[in-house]
Amino acid sequence: MPLWTIVSAMTTLTPPVAIANPSNHPSAEYIRSIAPLSDFDYTEEFFEHAKCLWDDEGVKACFERSNEYQLIDCAQYFLDRIDSLRQSDYTPTDQDLLRCRVLTSGIFETRFQVDKVNFHMFDVGGQRDERRKWIQCFNDVTAIIFVAASSSYNMVIREDNSTNRLRESLDLFRSIWTNRAARSQTASAPQQPRHSALPALAPAPPSQASPSGPGAHSVSKRASFLPGCYSMQQPQFDVASCQTRSPLHSPLDGALCSEDIRQVSQQTSPGLCPCLPVYQPQNWFLRTISVILFLNKQDMLADKILAGKSKLEDYFPEYARYTLPPEATPDPGEDPKVSRAKFFIRDEFLKISTASGTDKHYCYPHFTCAVDTENIRRVFNDCRDIIQRMHLRQYELL
Repeated sequence: MPLWTIVSAMTTLTPPVAIANPSNHPSAEYIRSIAPLSDFDYTEEFFEHAKCLWDDEGVKACFERSNEYQLIDCAQYFLDRIDSLRQSDYTPTDQDLLRCRVLTSGIFETRFQVDKVNFHMFDVGGQRDERRKWIQCFNDVTAIIFVAASSSYNMVIREDNSTNRLRESLDLFRSIWTNRAARSQTASAPQQPRHSALPALAPAPPSQASPSGPGAHSVSKRASFLPGCYSMQQPQFDVASCQTRSPLHSPLDGALCSEDIRQVSQQTSPGLCPCLPVYQPQNWFLRTISVILFLNKQDMLADKILAGKSKLEDYFPEYARYTLPPEATPDPGEDPKVSRAKFFIRDEFLKISTASGTDKHYCYPHFTCAVDTENIRRVFNDCRDIIQRMHLRQYELL
């Protein structure tokens, strides 16, 4: 409940903020009393107390410092519309629905169609305690949609009040792009996760290998297990398949010599032989998956930049030396300060994606906001380009 969050933060901020109108103290106590209730009807009494608090100058002052605590982004939008929400015949508008915000916990699956093309999307939480669940969704994906809040440059993450939220997004993007996220999640994931099509997520037990190399029985077991380690279930694994699909775990983790590799390869497919000694499974899991980067909340970023209360250079000192690149195309009528800020944030992400110098995967950046109905069209166009590149690379035309 946003009002409860604001009222609670008033006493914890440094320096604290007091309610301006003493007559509003009963309203604050009322909001505190109903906050723990899991099932609550929003009565006329609630709306009256809420309106009194939202009109209080002290509450407004605490709201202006919301970057110092955790407040849901849509708070102001709905609090400004209390008079509409309290009507008995209130019906949510499209804007109301688009502005709703719920923290993602777990994995949510969505299927939809664009121009007769079927899309299968998994929504996963970005919080630190949610990332261990990601490994279940990485099997044979076309692309990763990475959503970063551009307006969060002056905010801290929920789990750690000392970590800048935008820097956390950059670090997480770097981990995904360089494959560190997949490796760390593979190491911590259970061996047989539910709803996963992949058979194993951990290295082979040490008992399968010995100092003198695995015996015939171990090699046979590894050979029979090998096809299941690949996301593309094919009877024959040619070189192109091995270069474009990533195993989570290879039986060769326990192999100690080239003879073991040869035996395993002979019992599966000769096409694997030139590939298996080169590609280590935990090193190339995400390195062929492109990323669609949504730099979200551009409207809120513009409001912050133009307000001038939280300067971007105070949180990112390198911004003071940043100049707009020649290829940057600001929106018509856009304030130059806003253009410079949003392209700086974009270029911070692109520095990561271009540093590796690889052409195995690509980053597709977009400036978006919560009510932008063109986002799905952007996903469609980017996925089409990604698939085309995959096929061109598979046939060595790219």
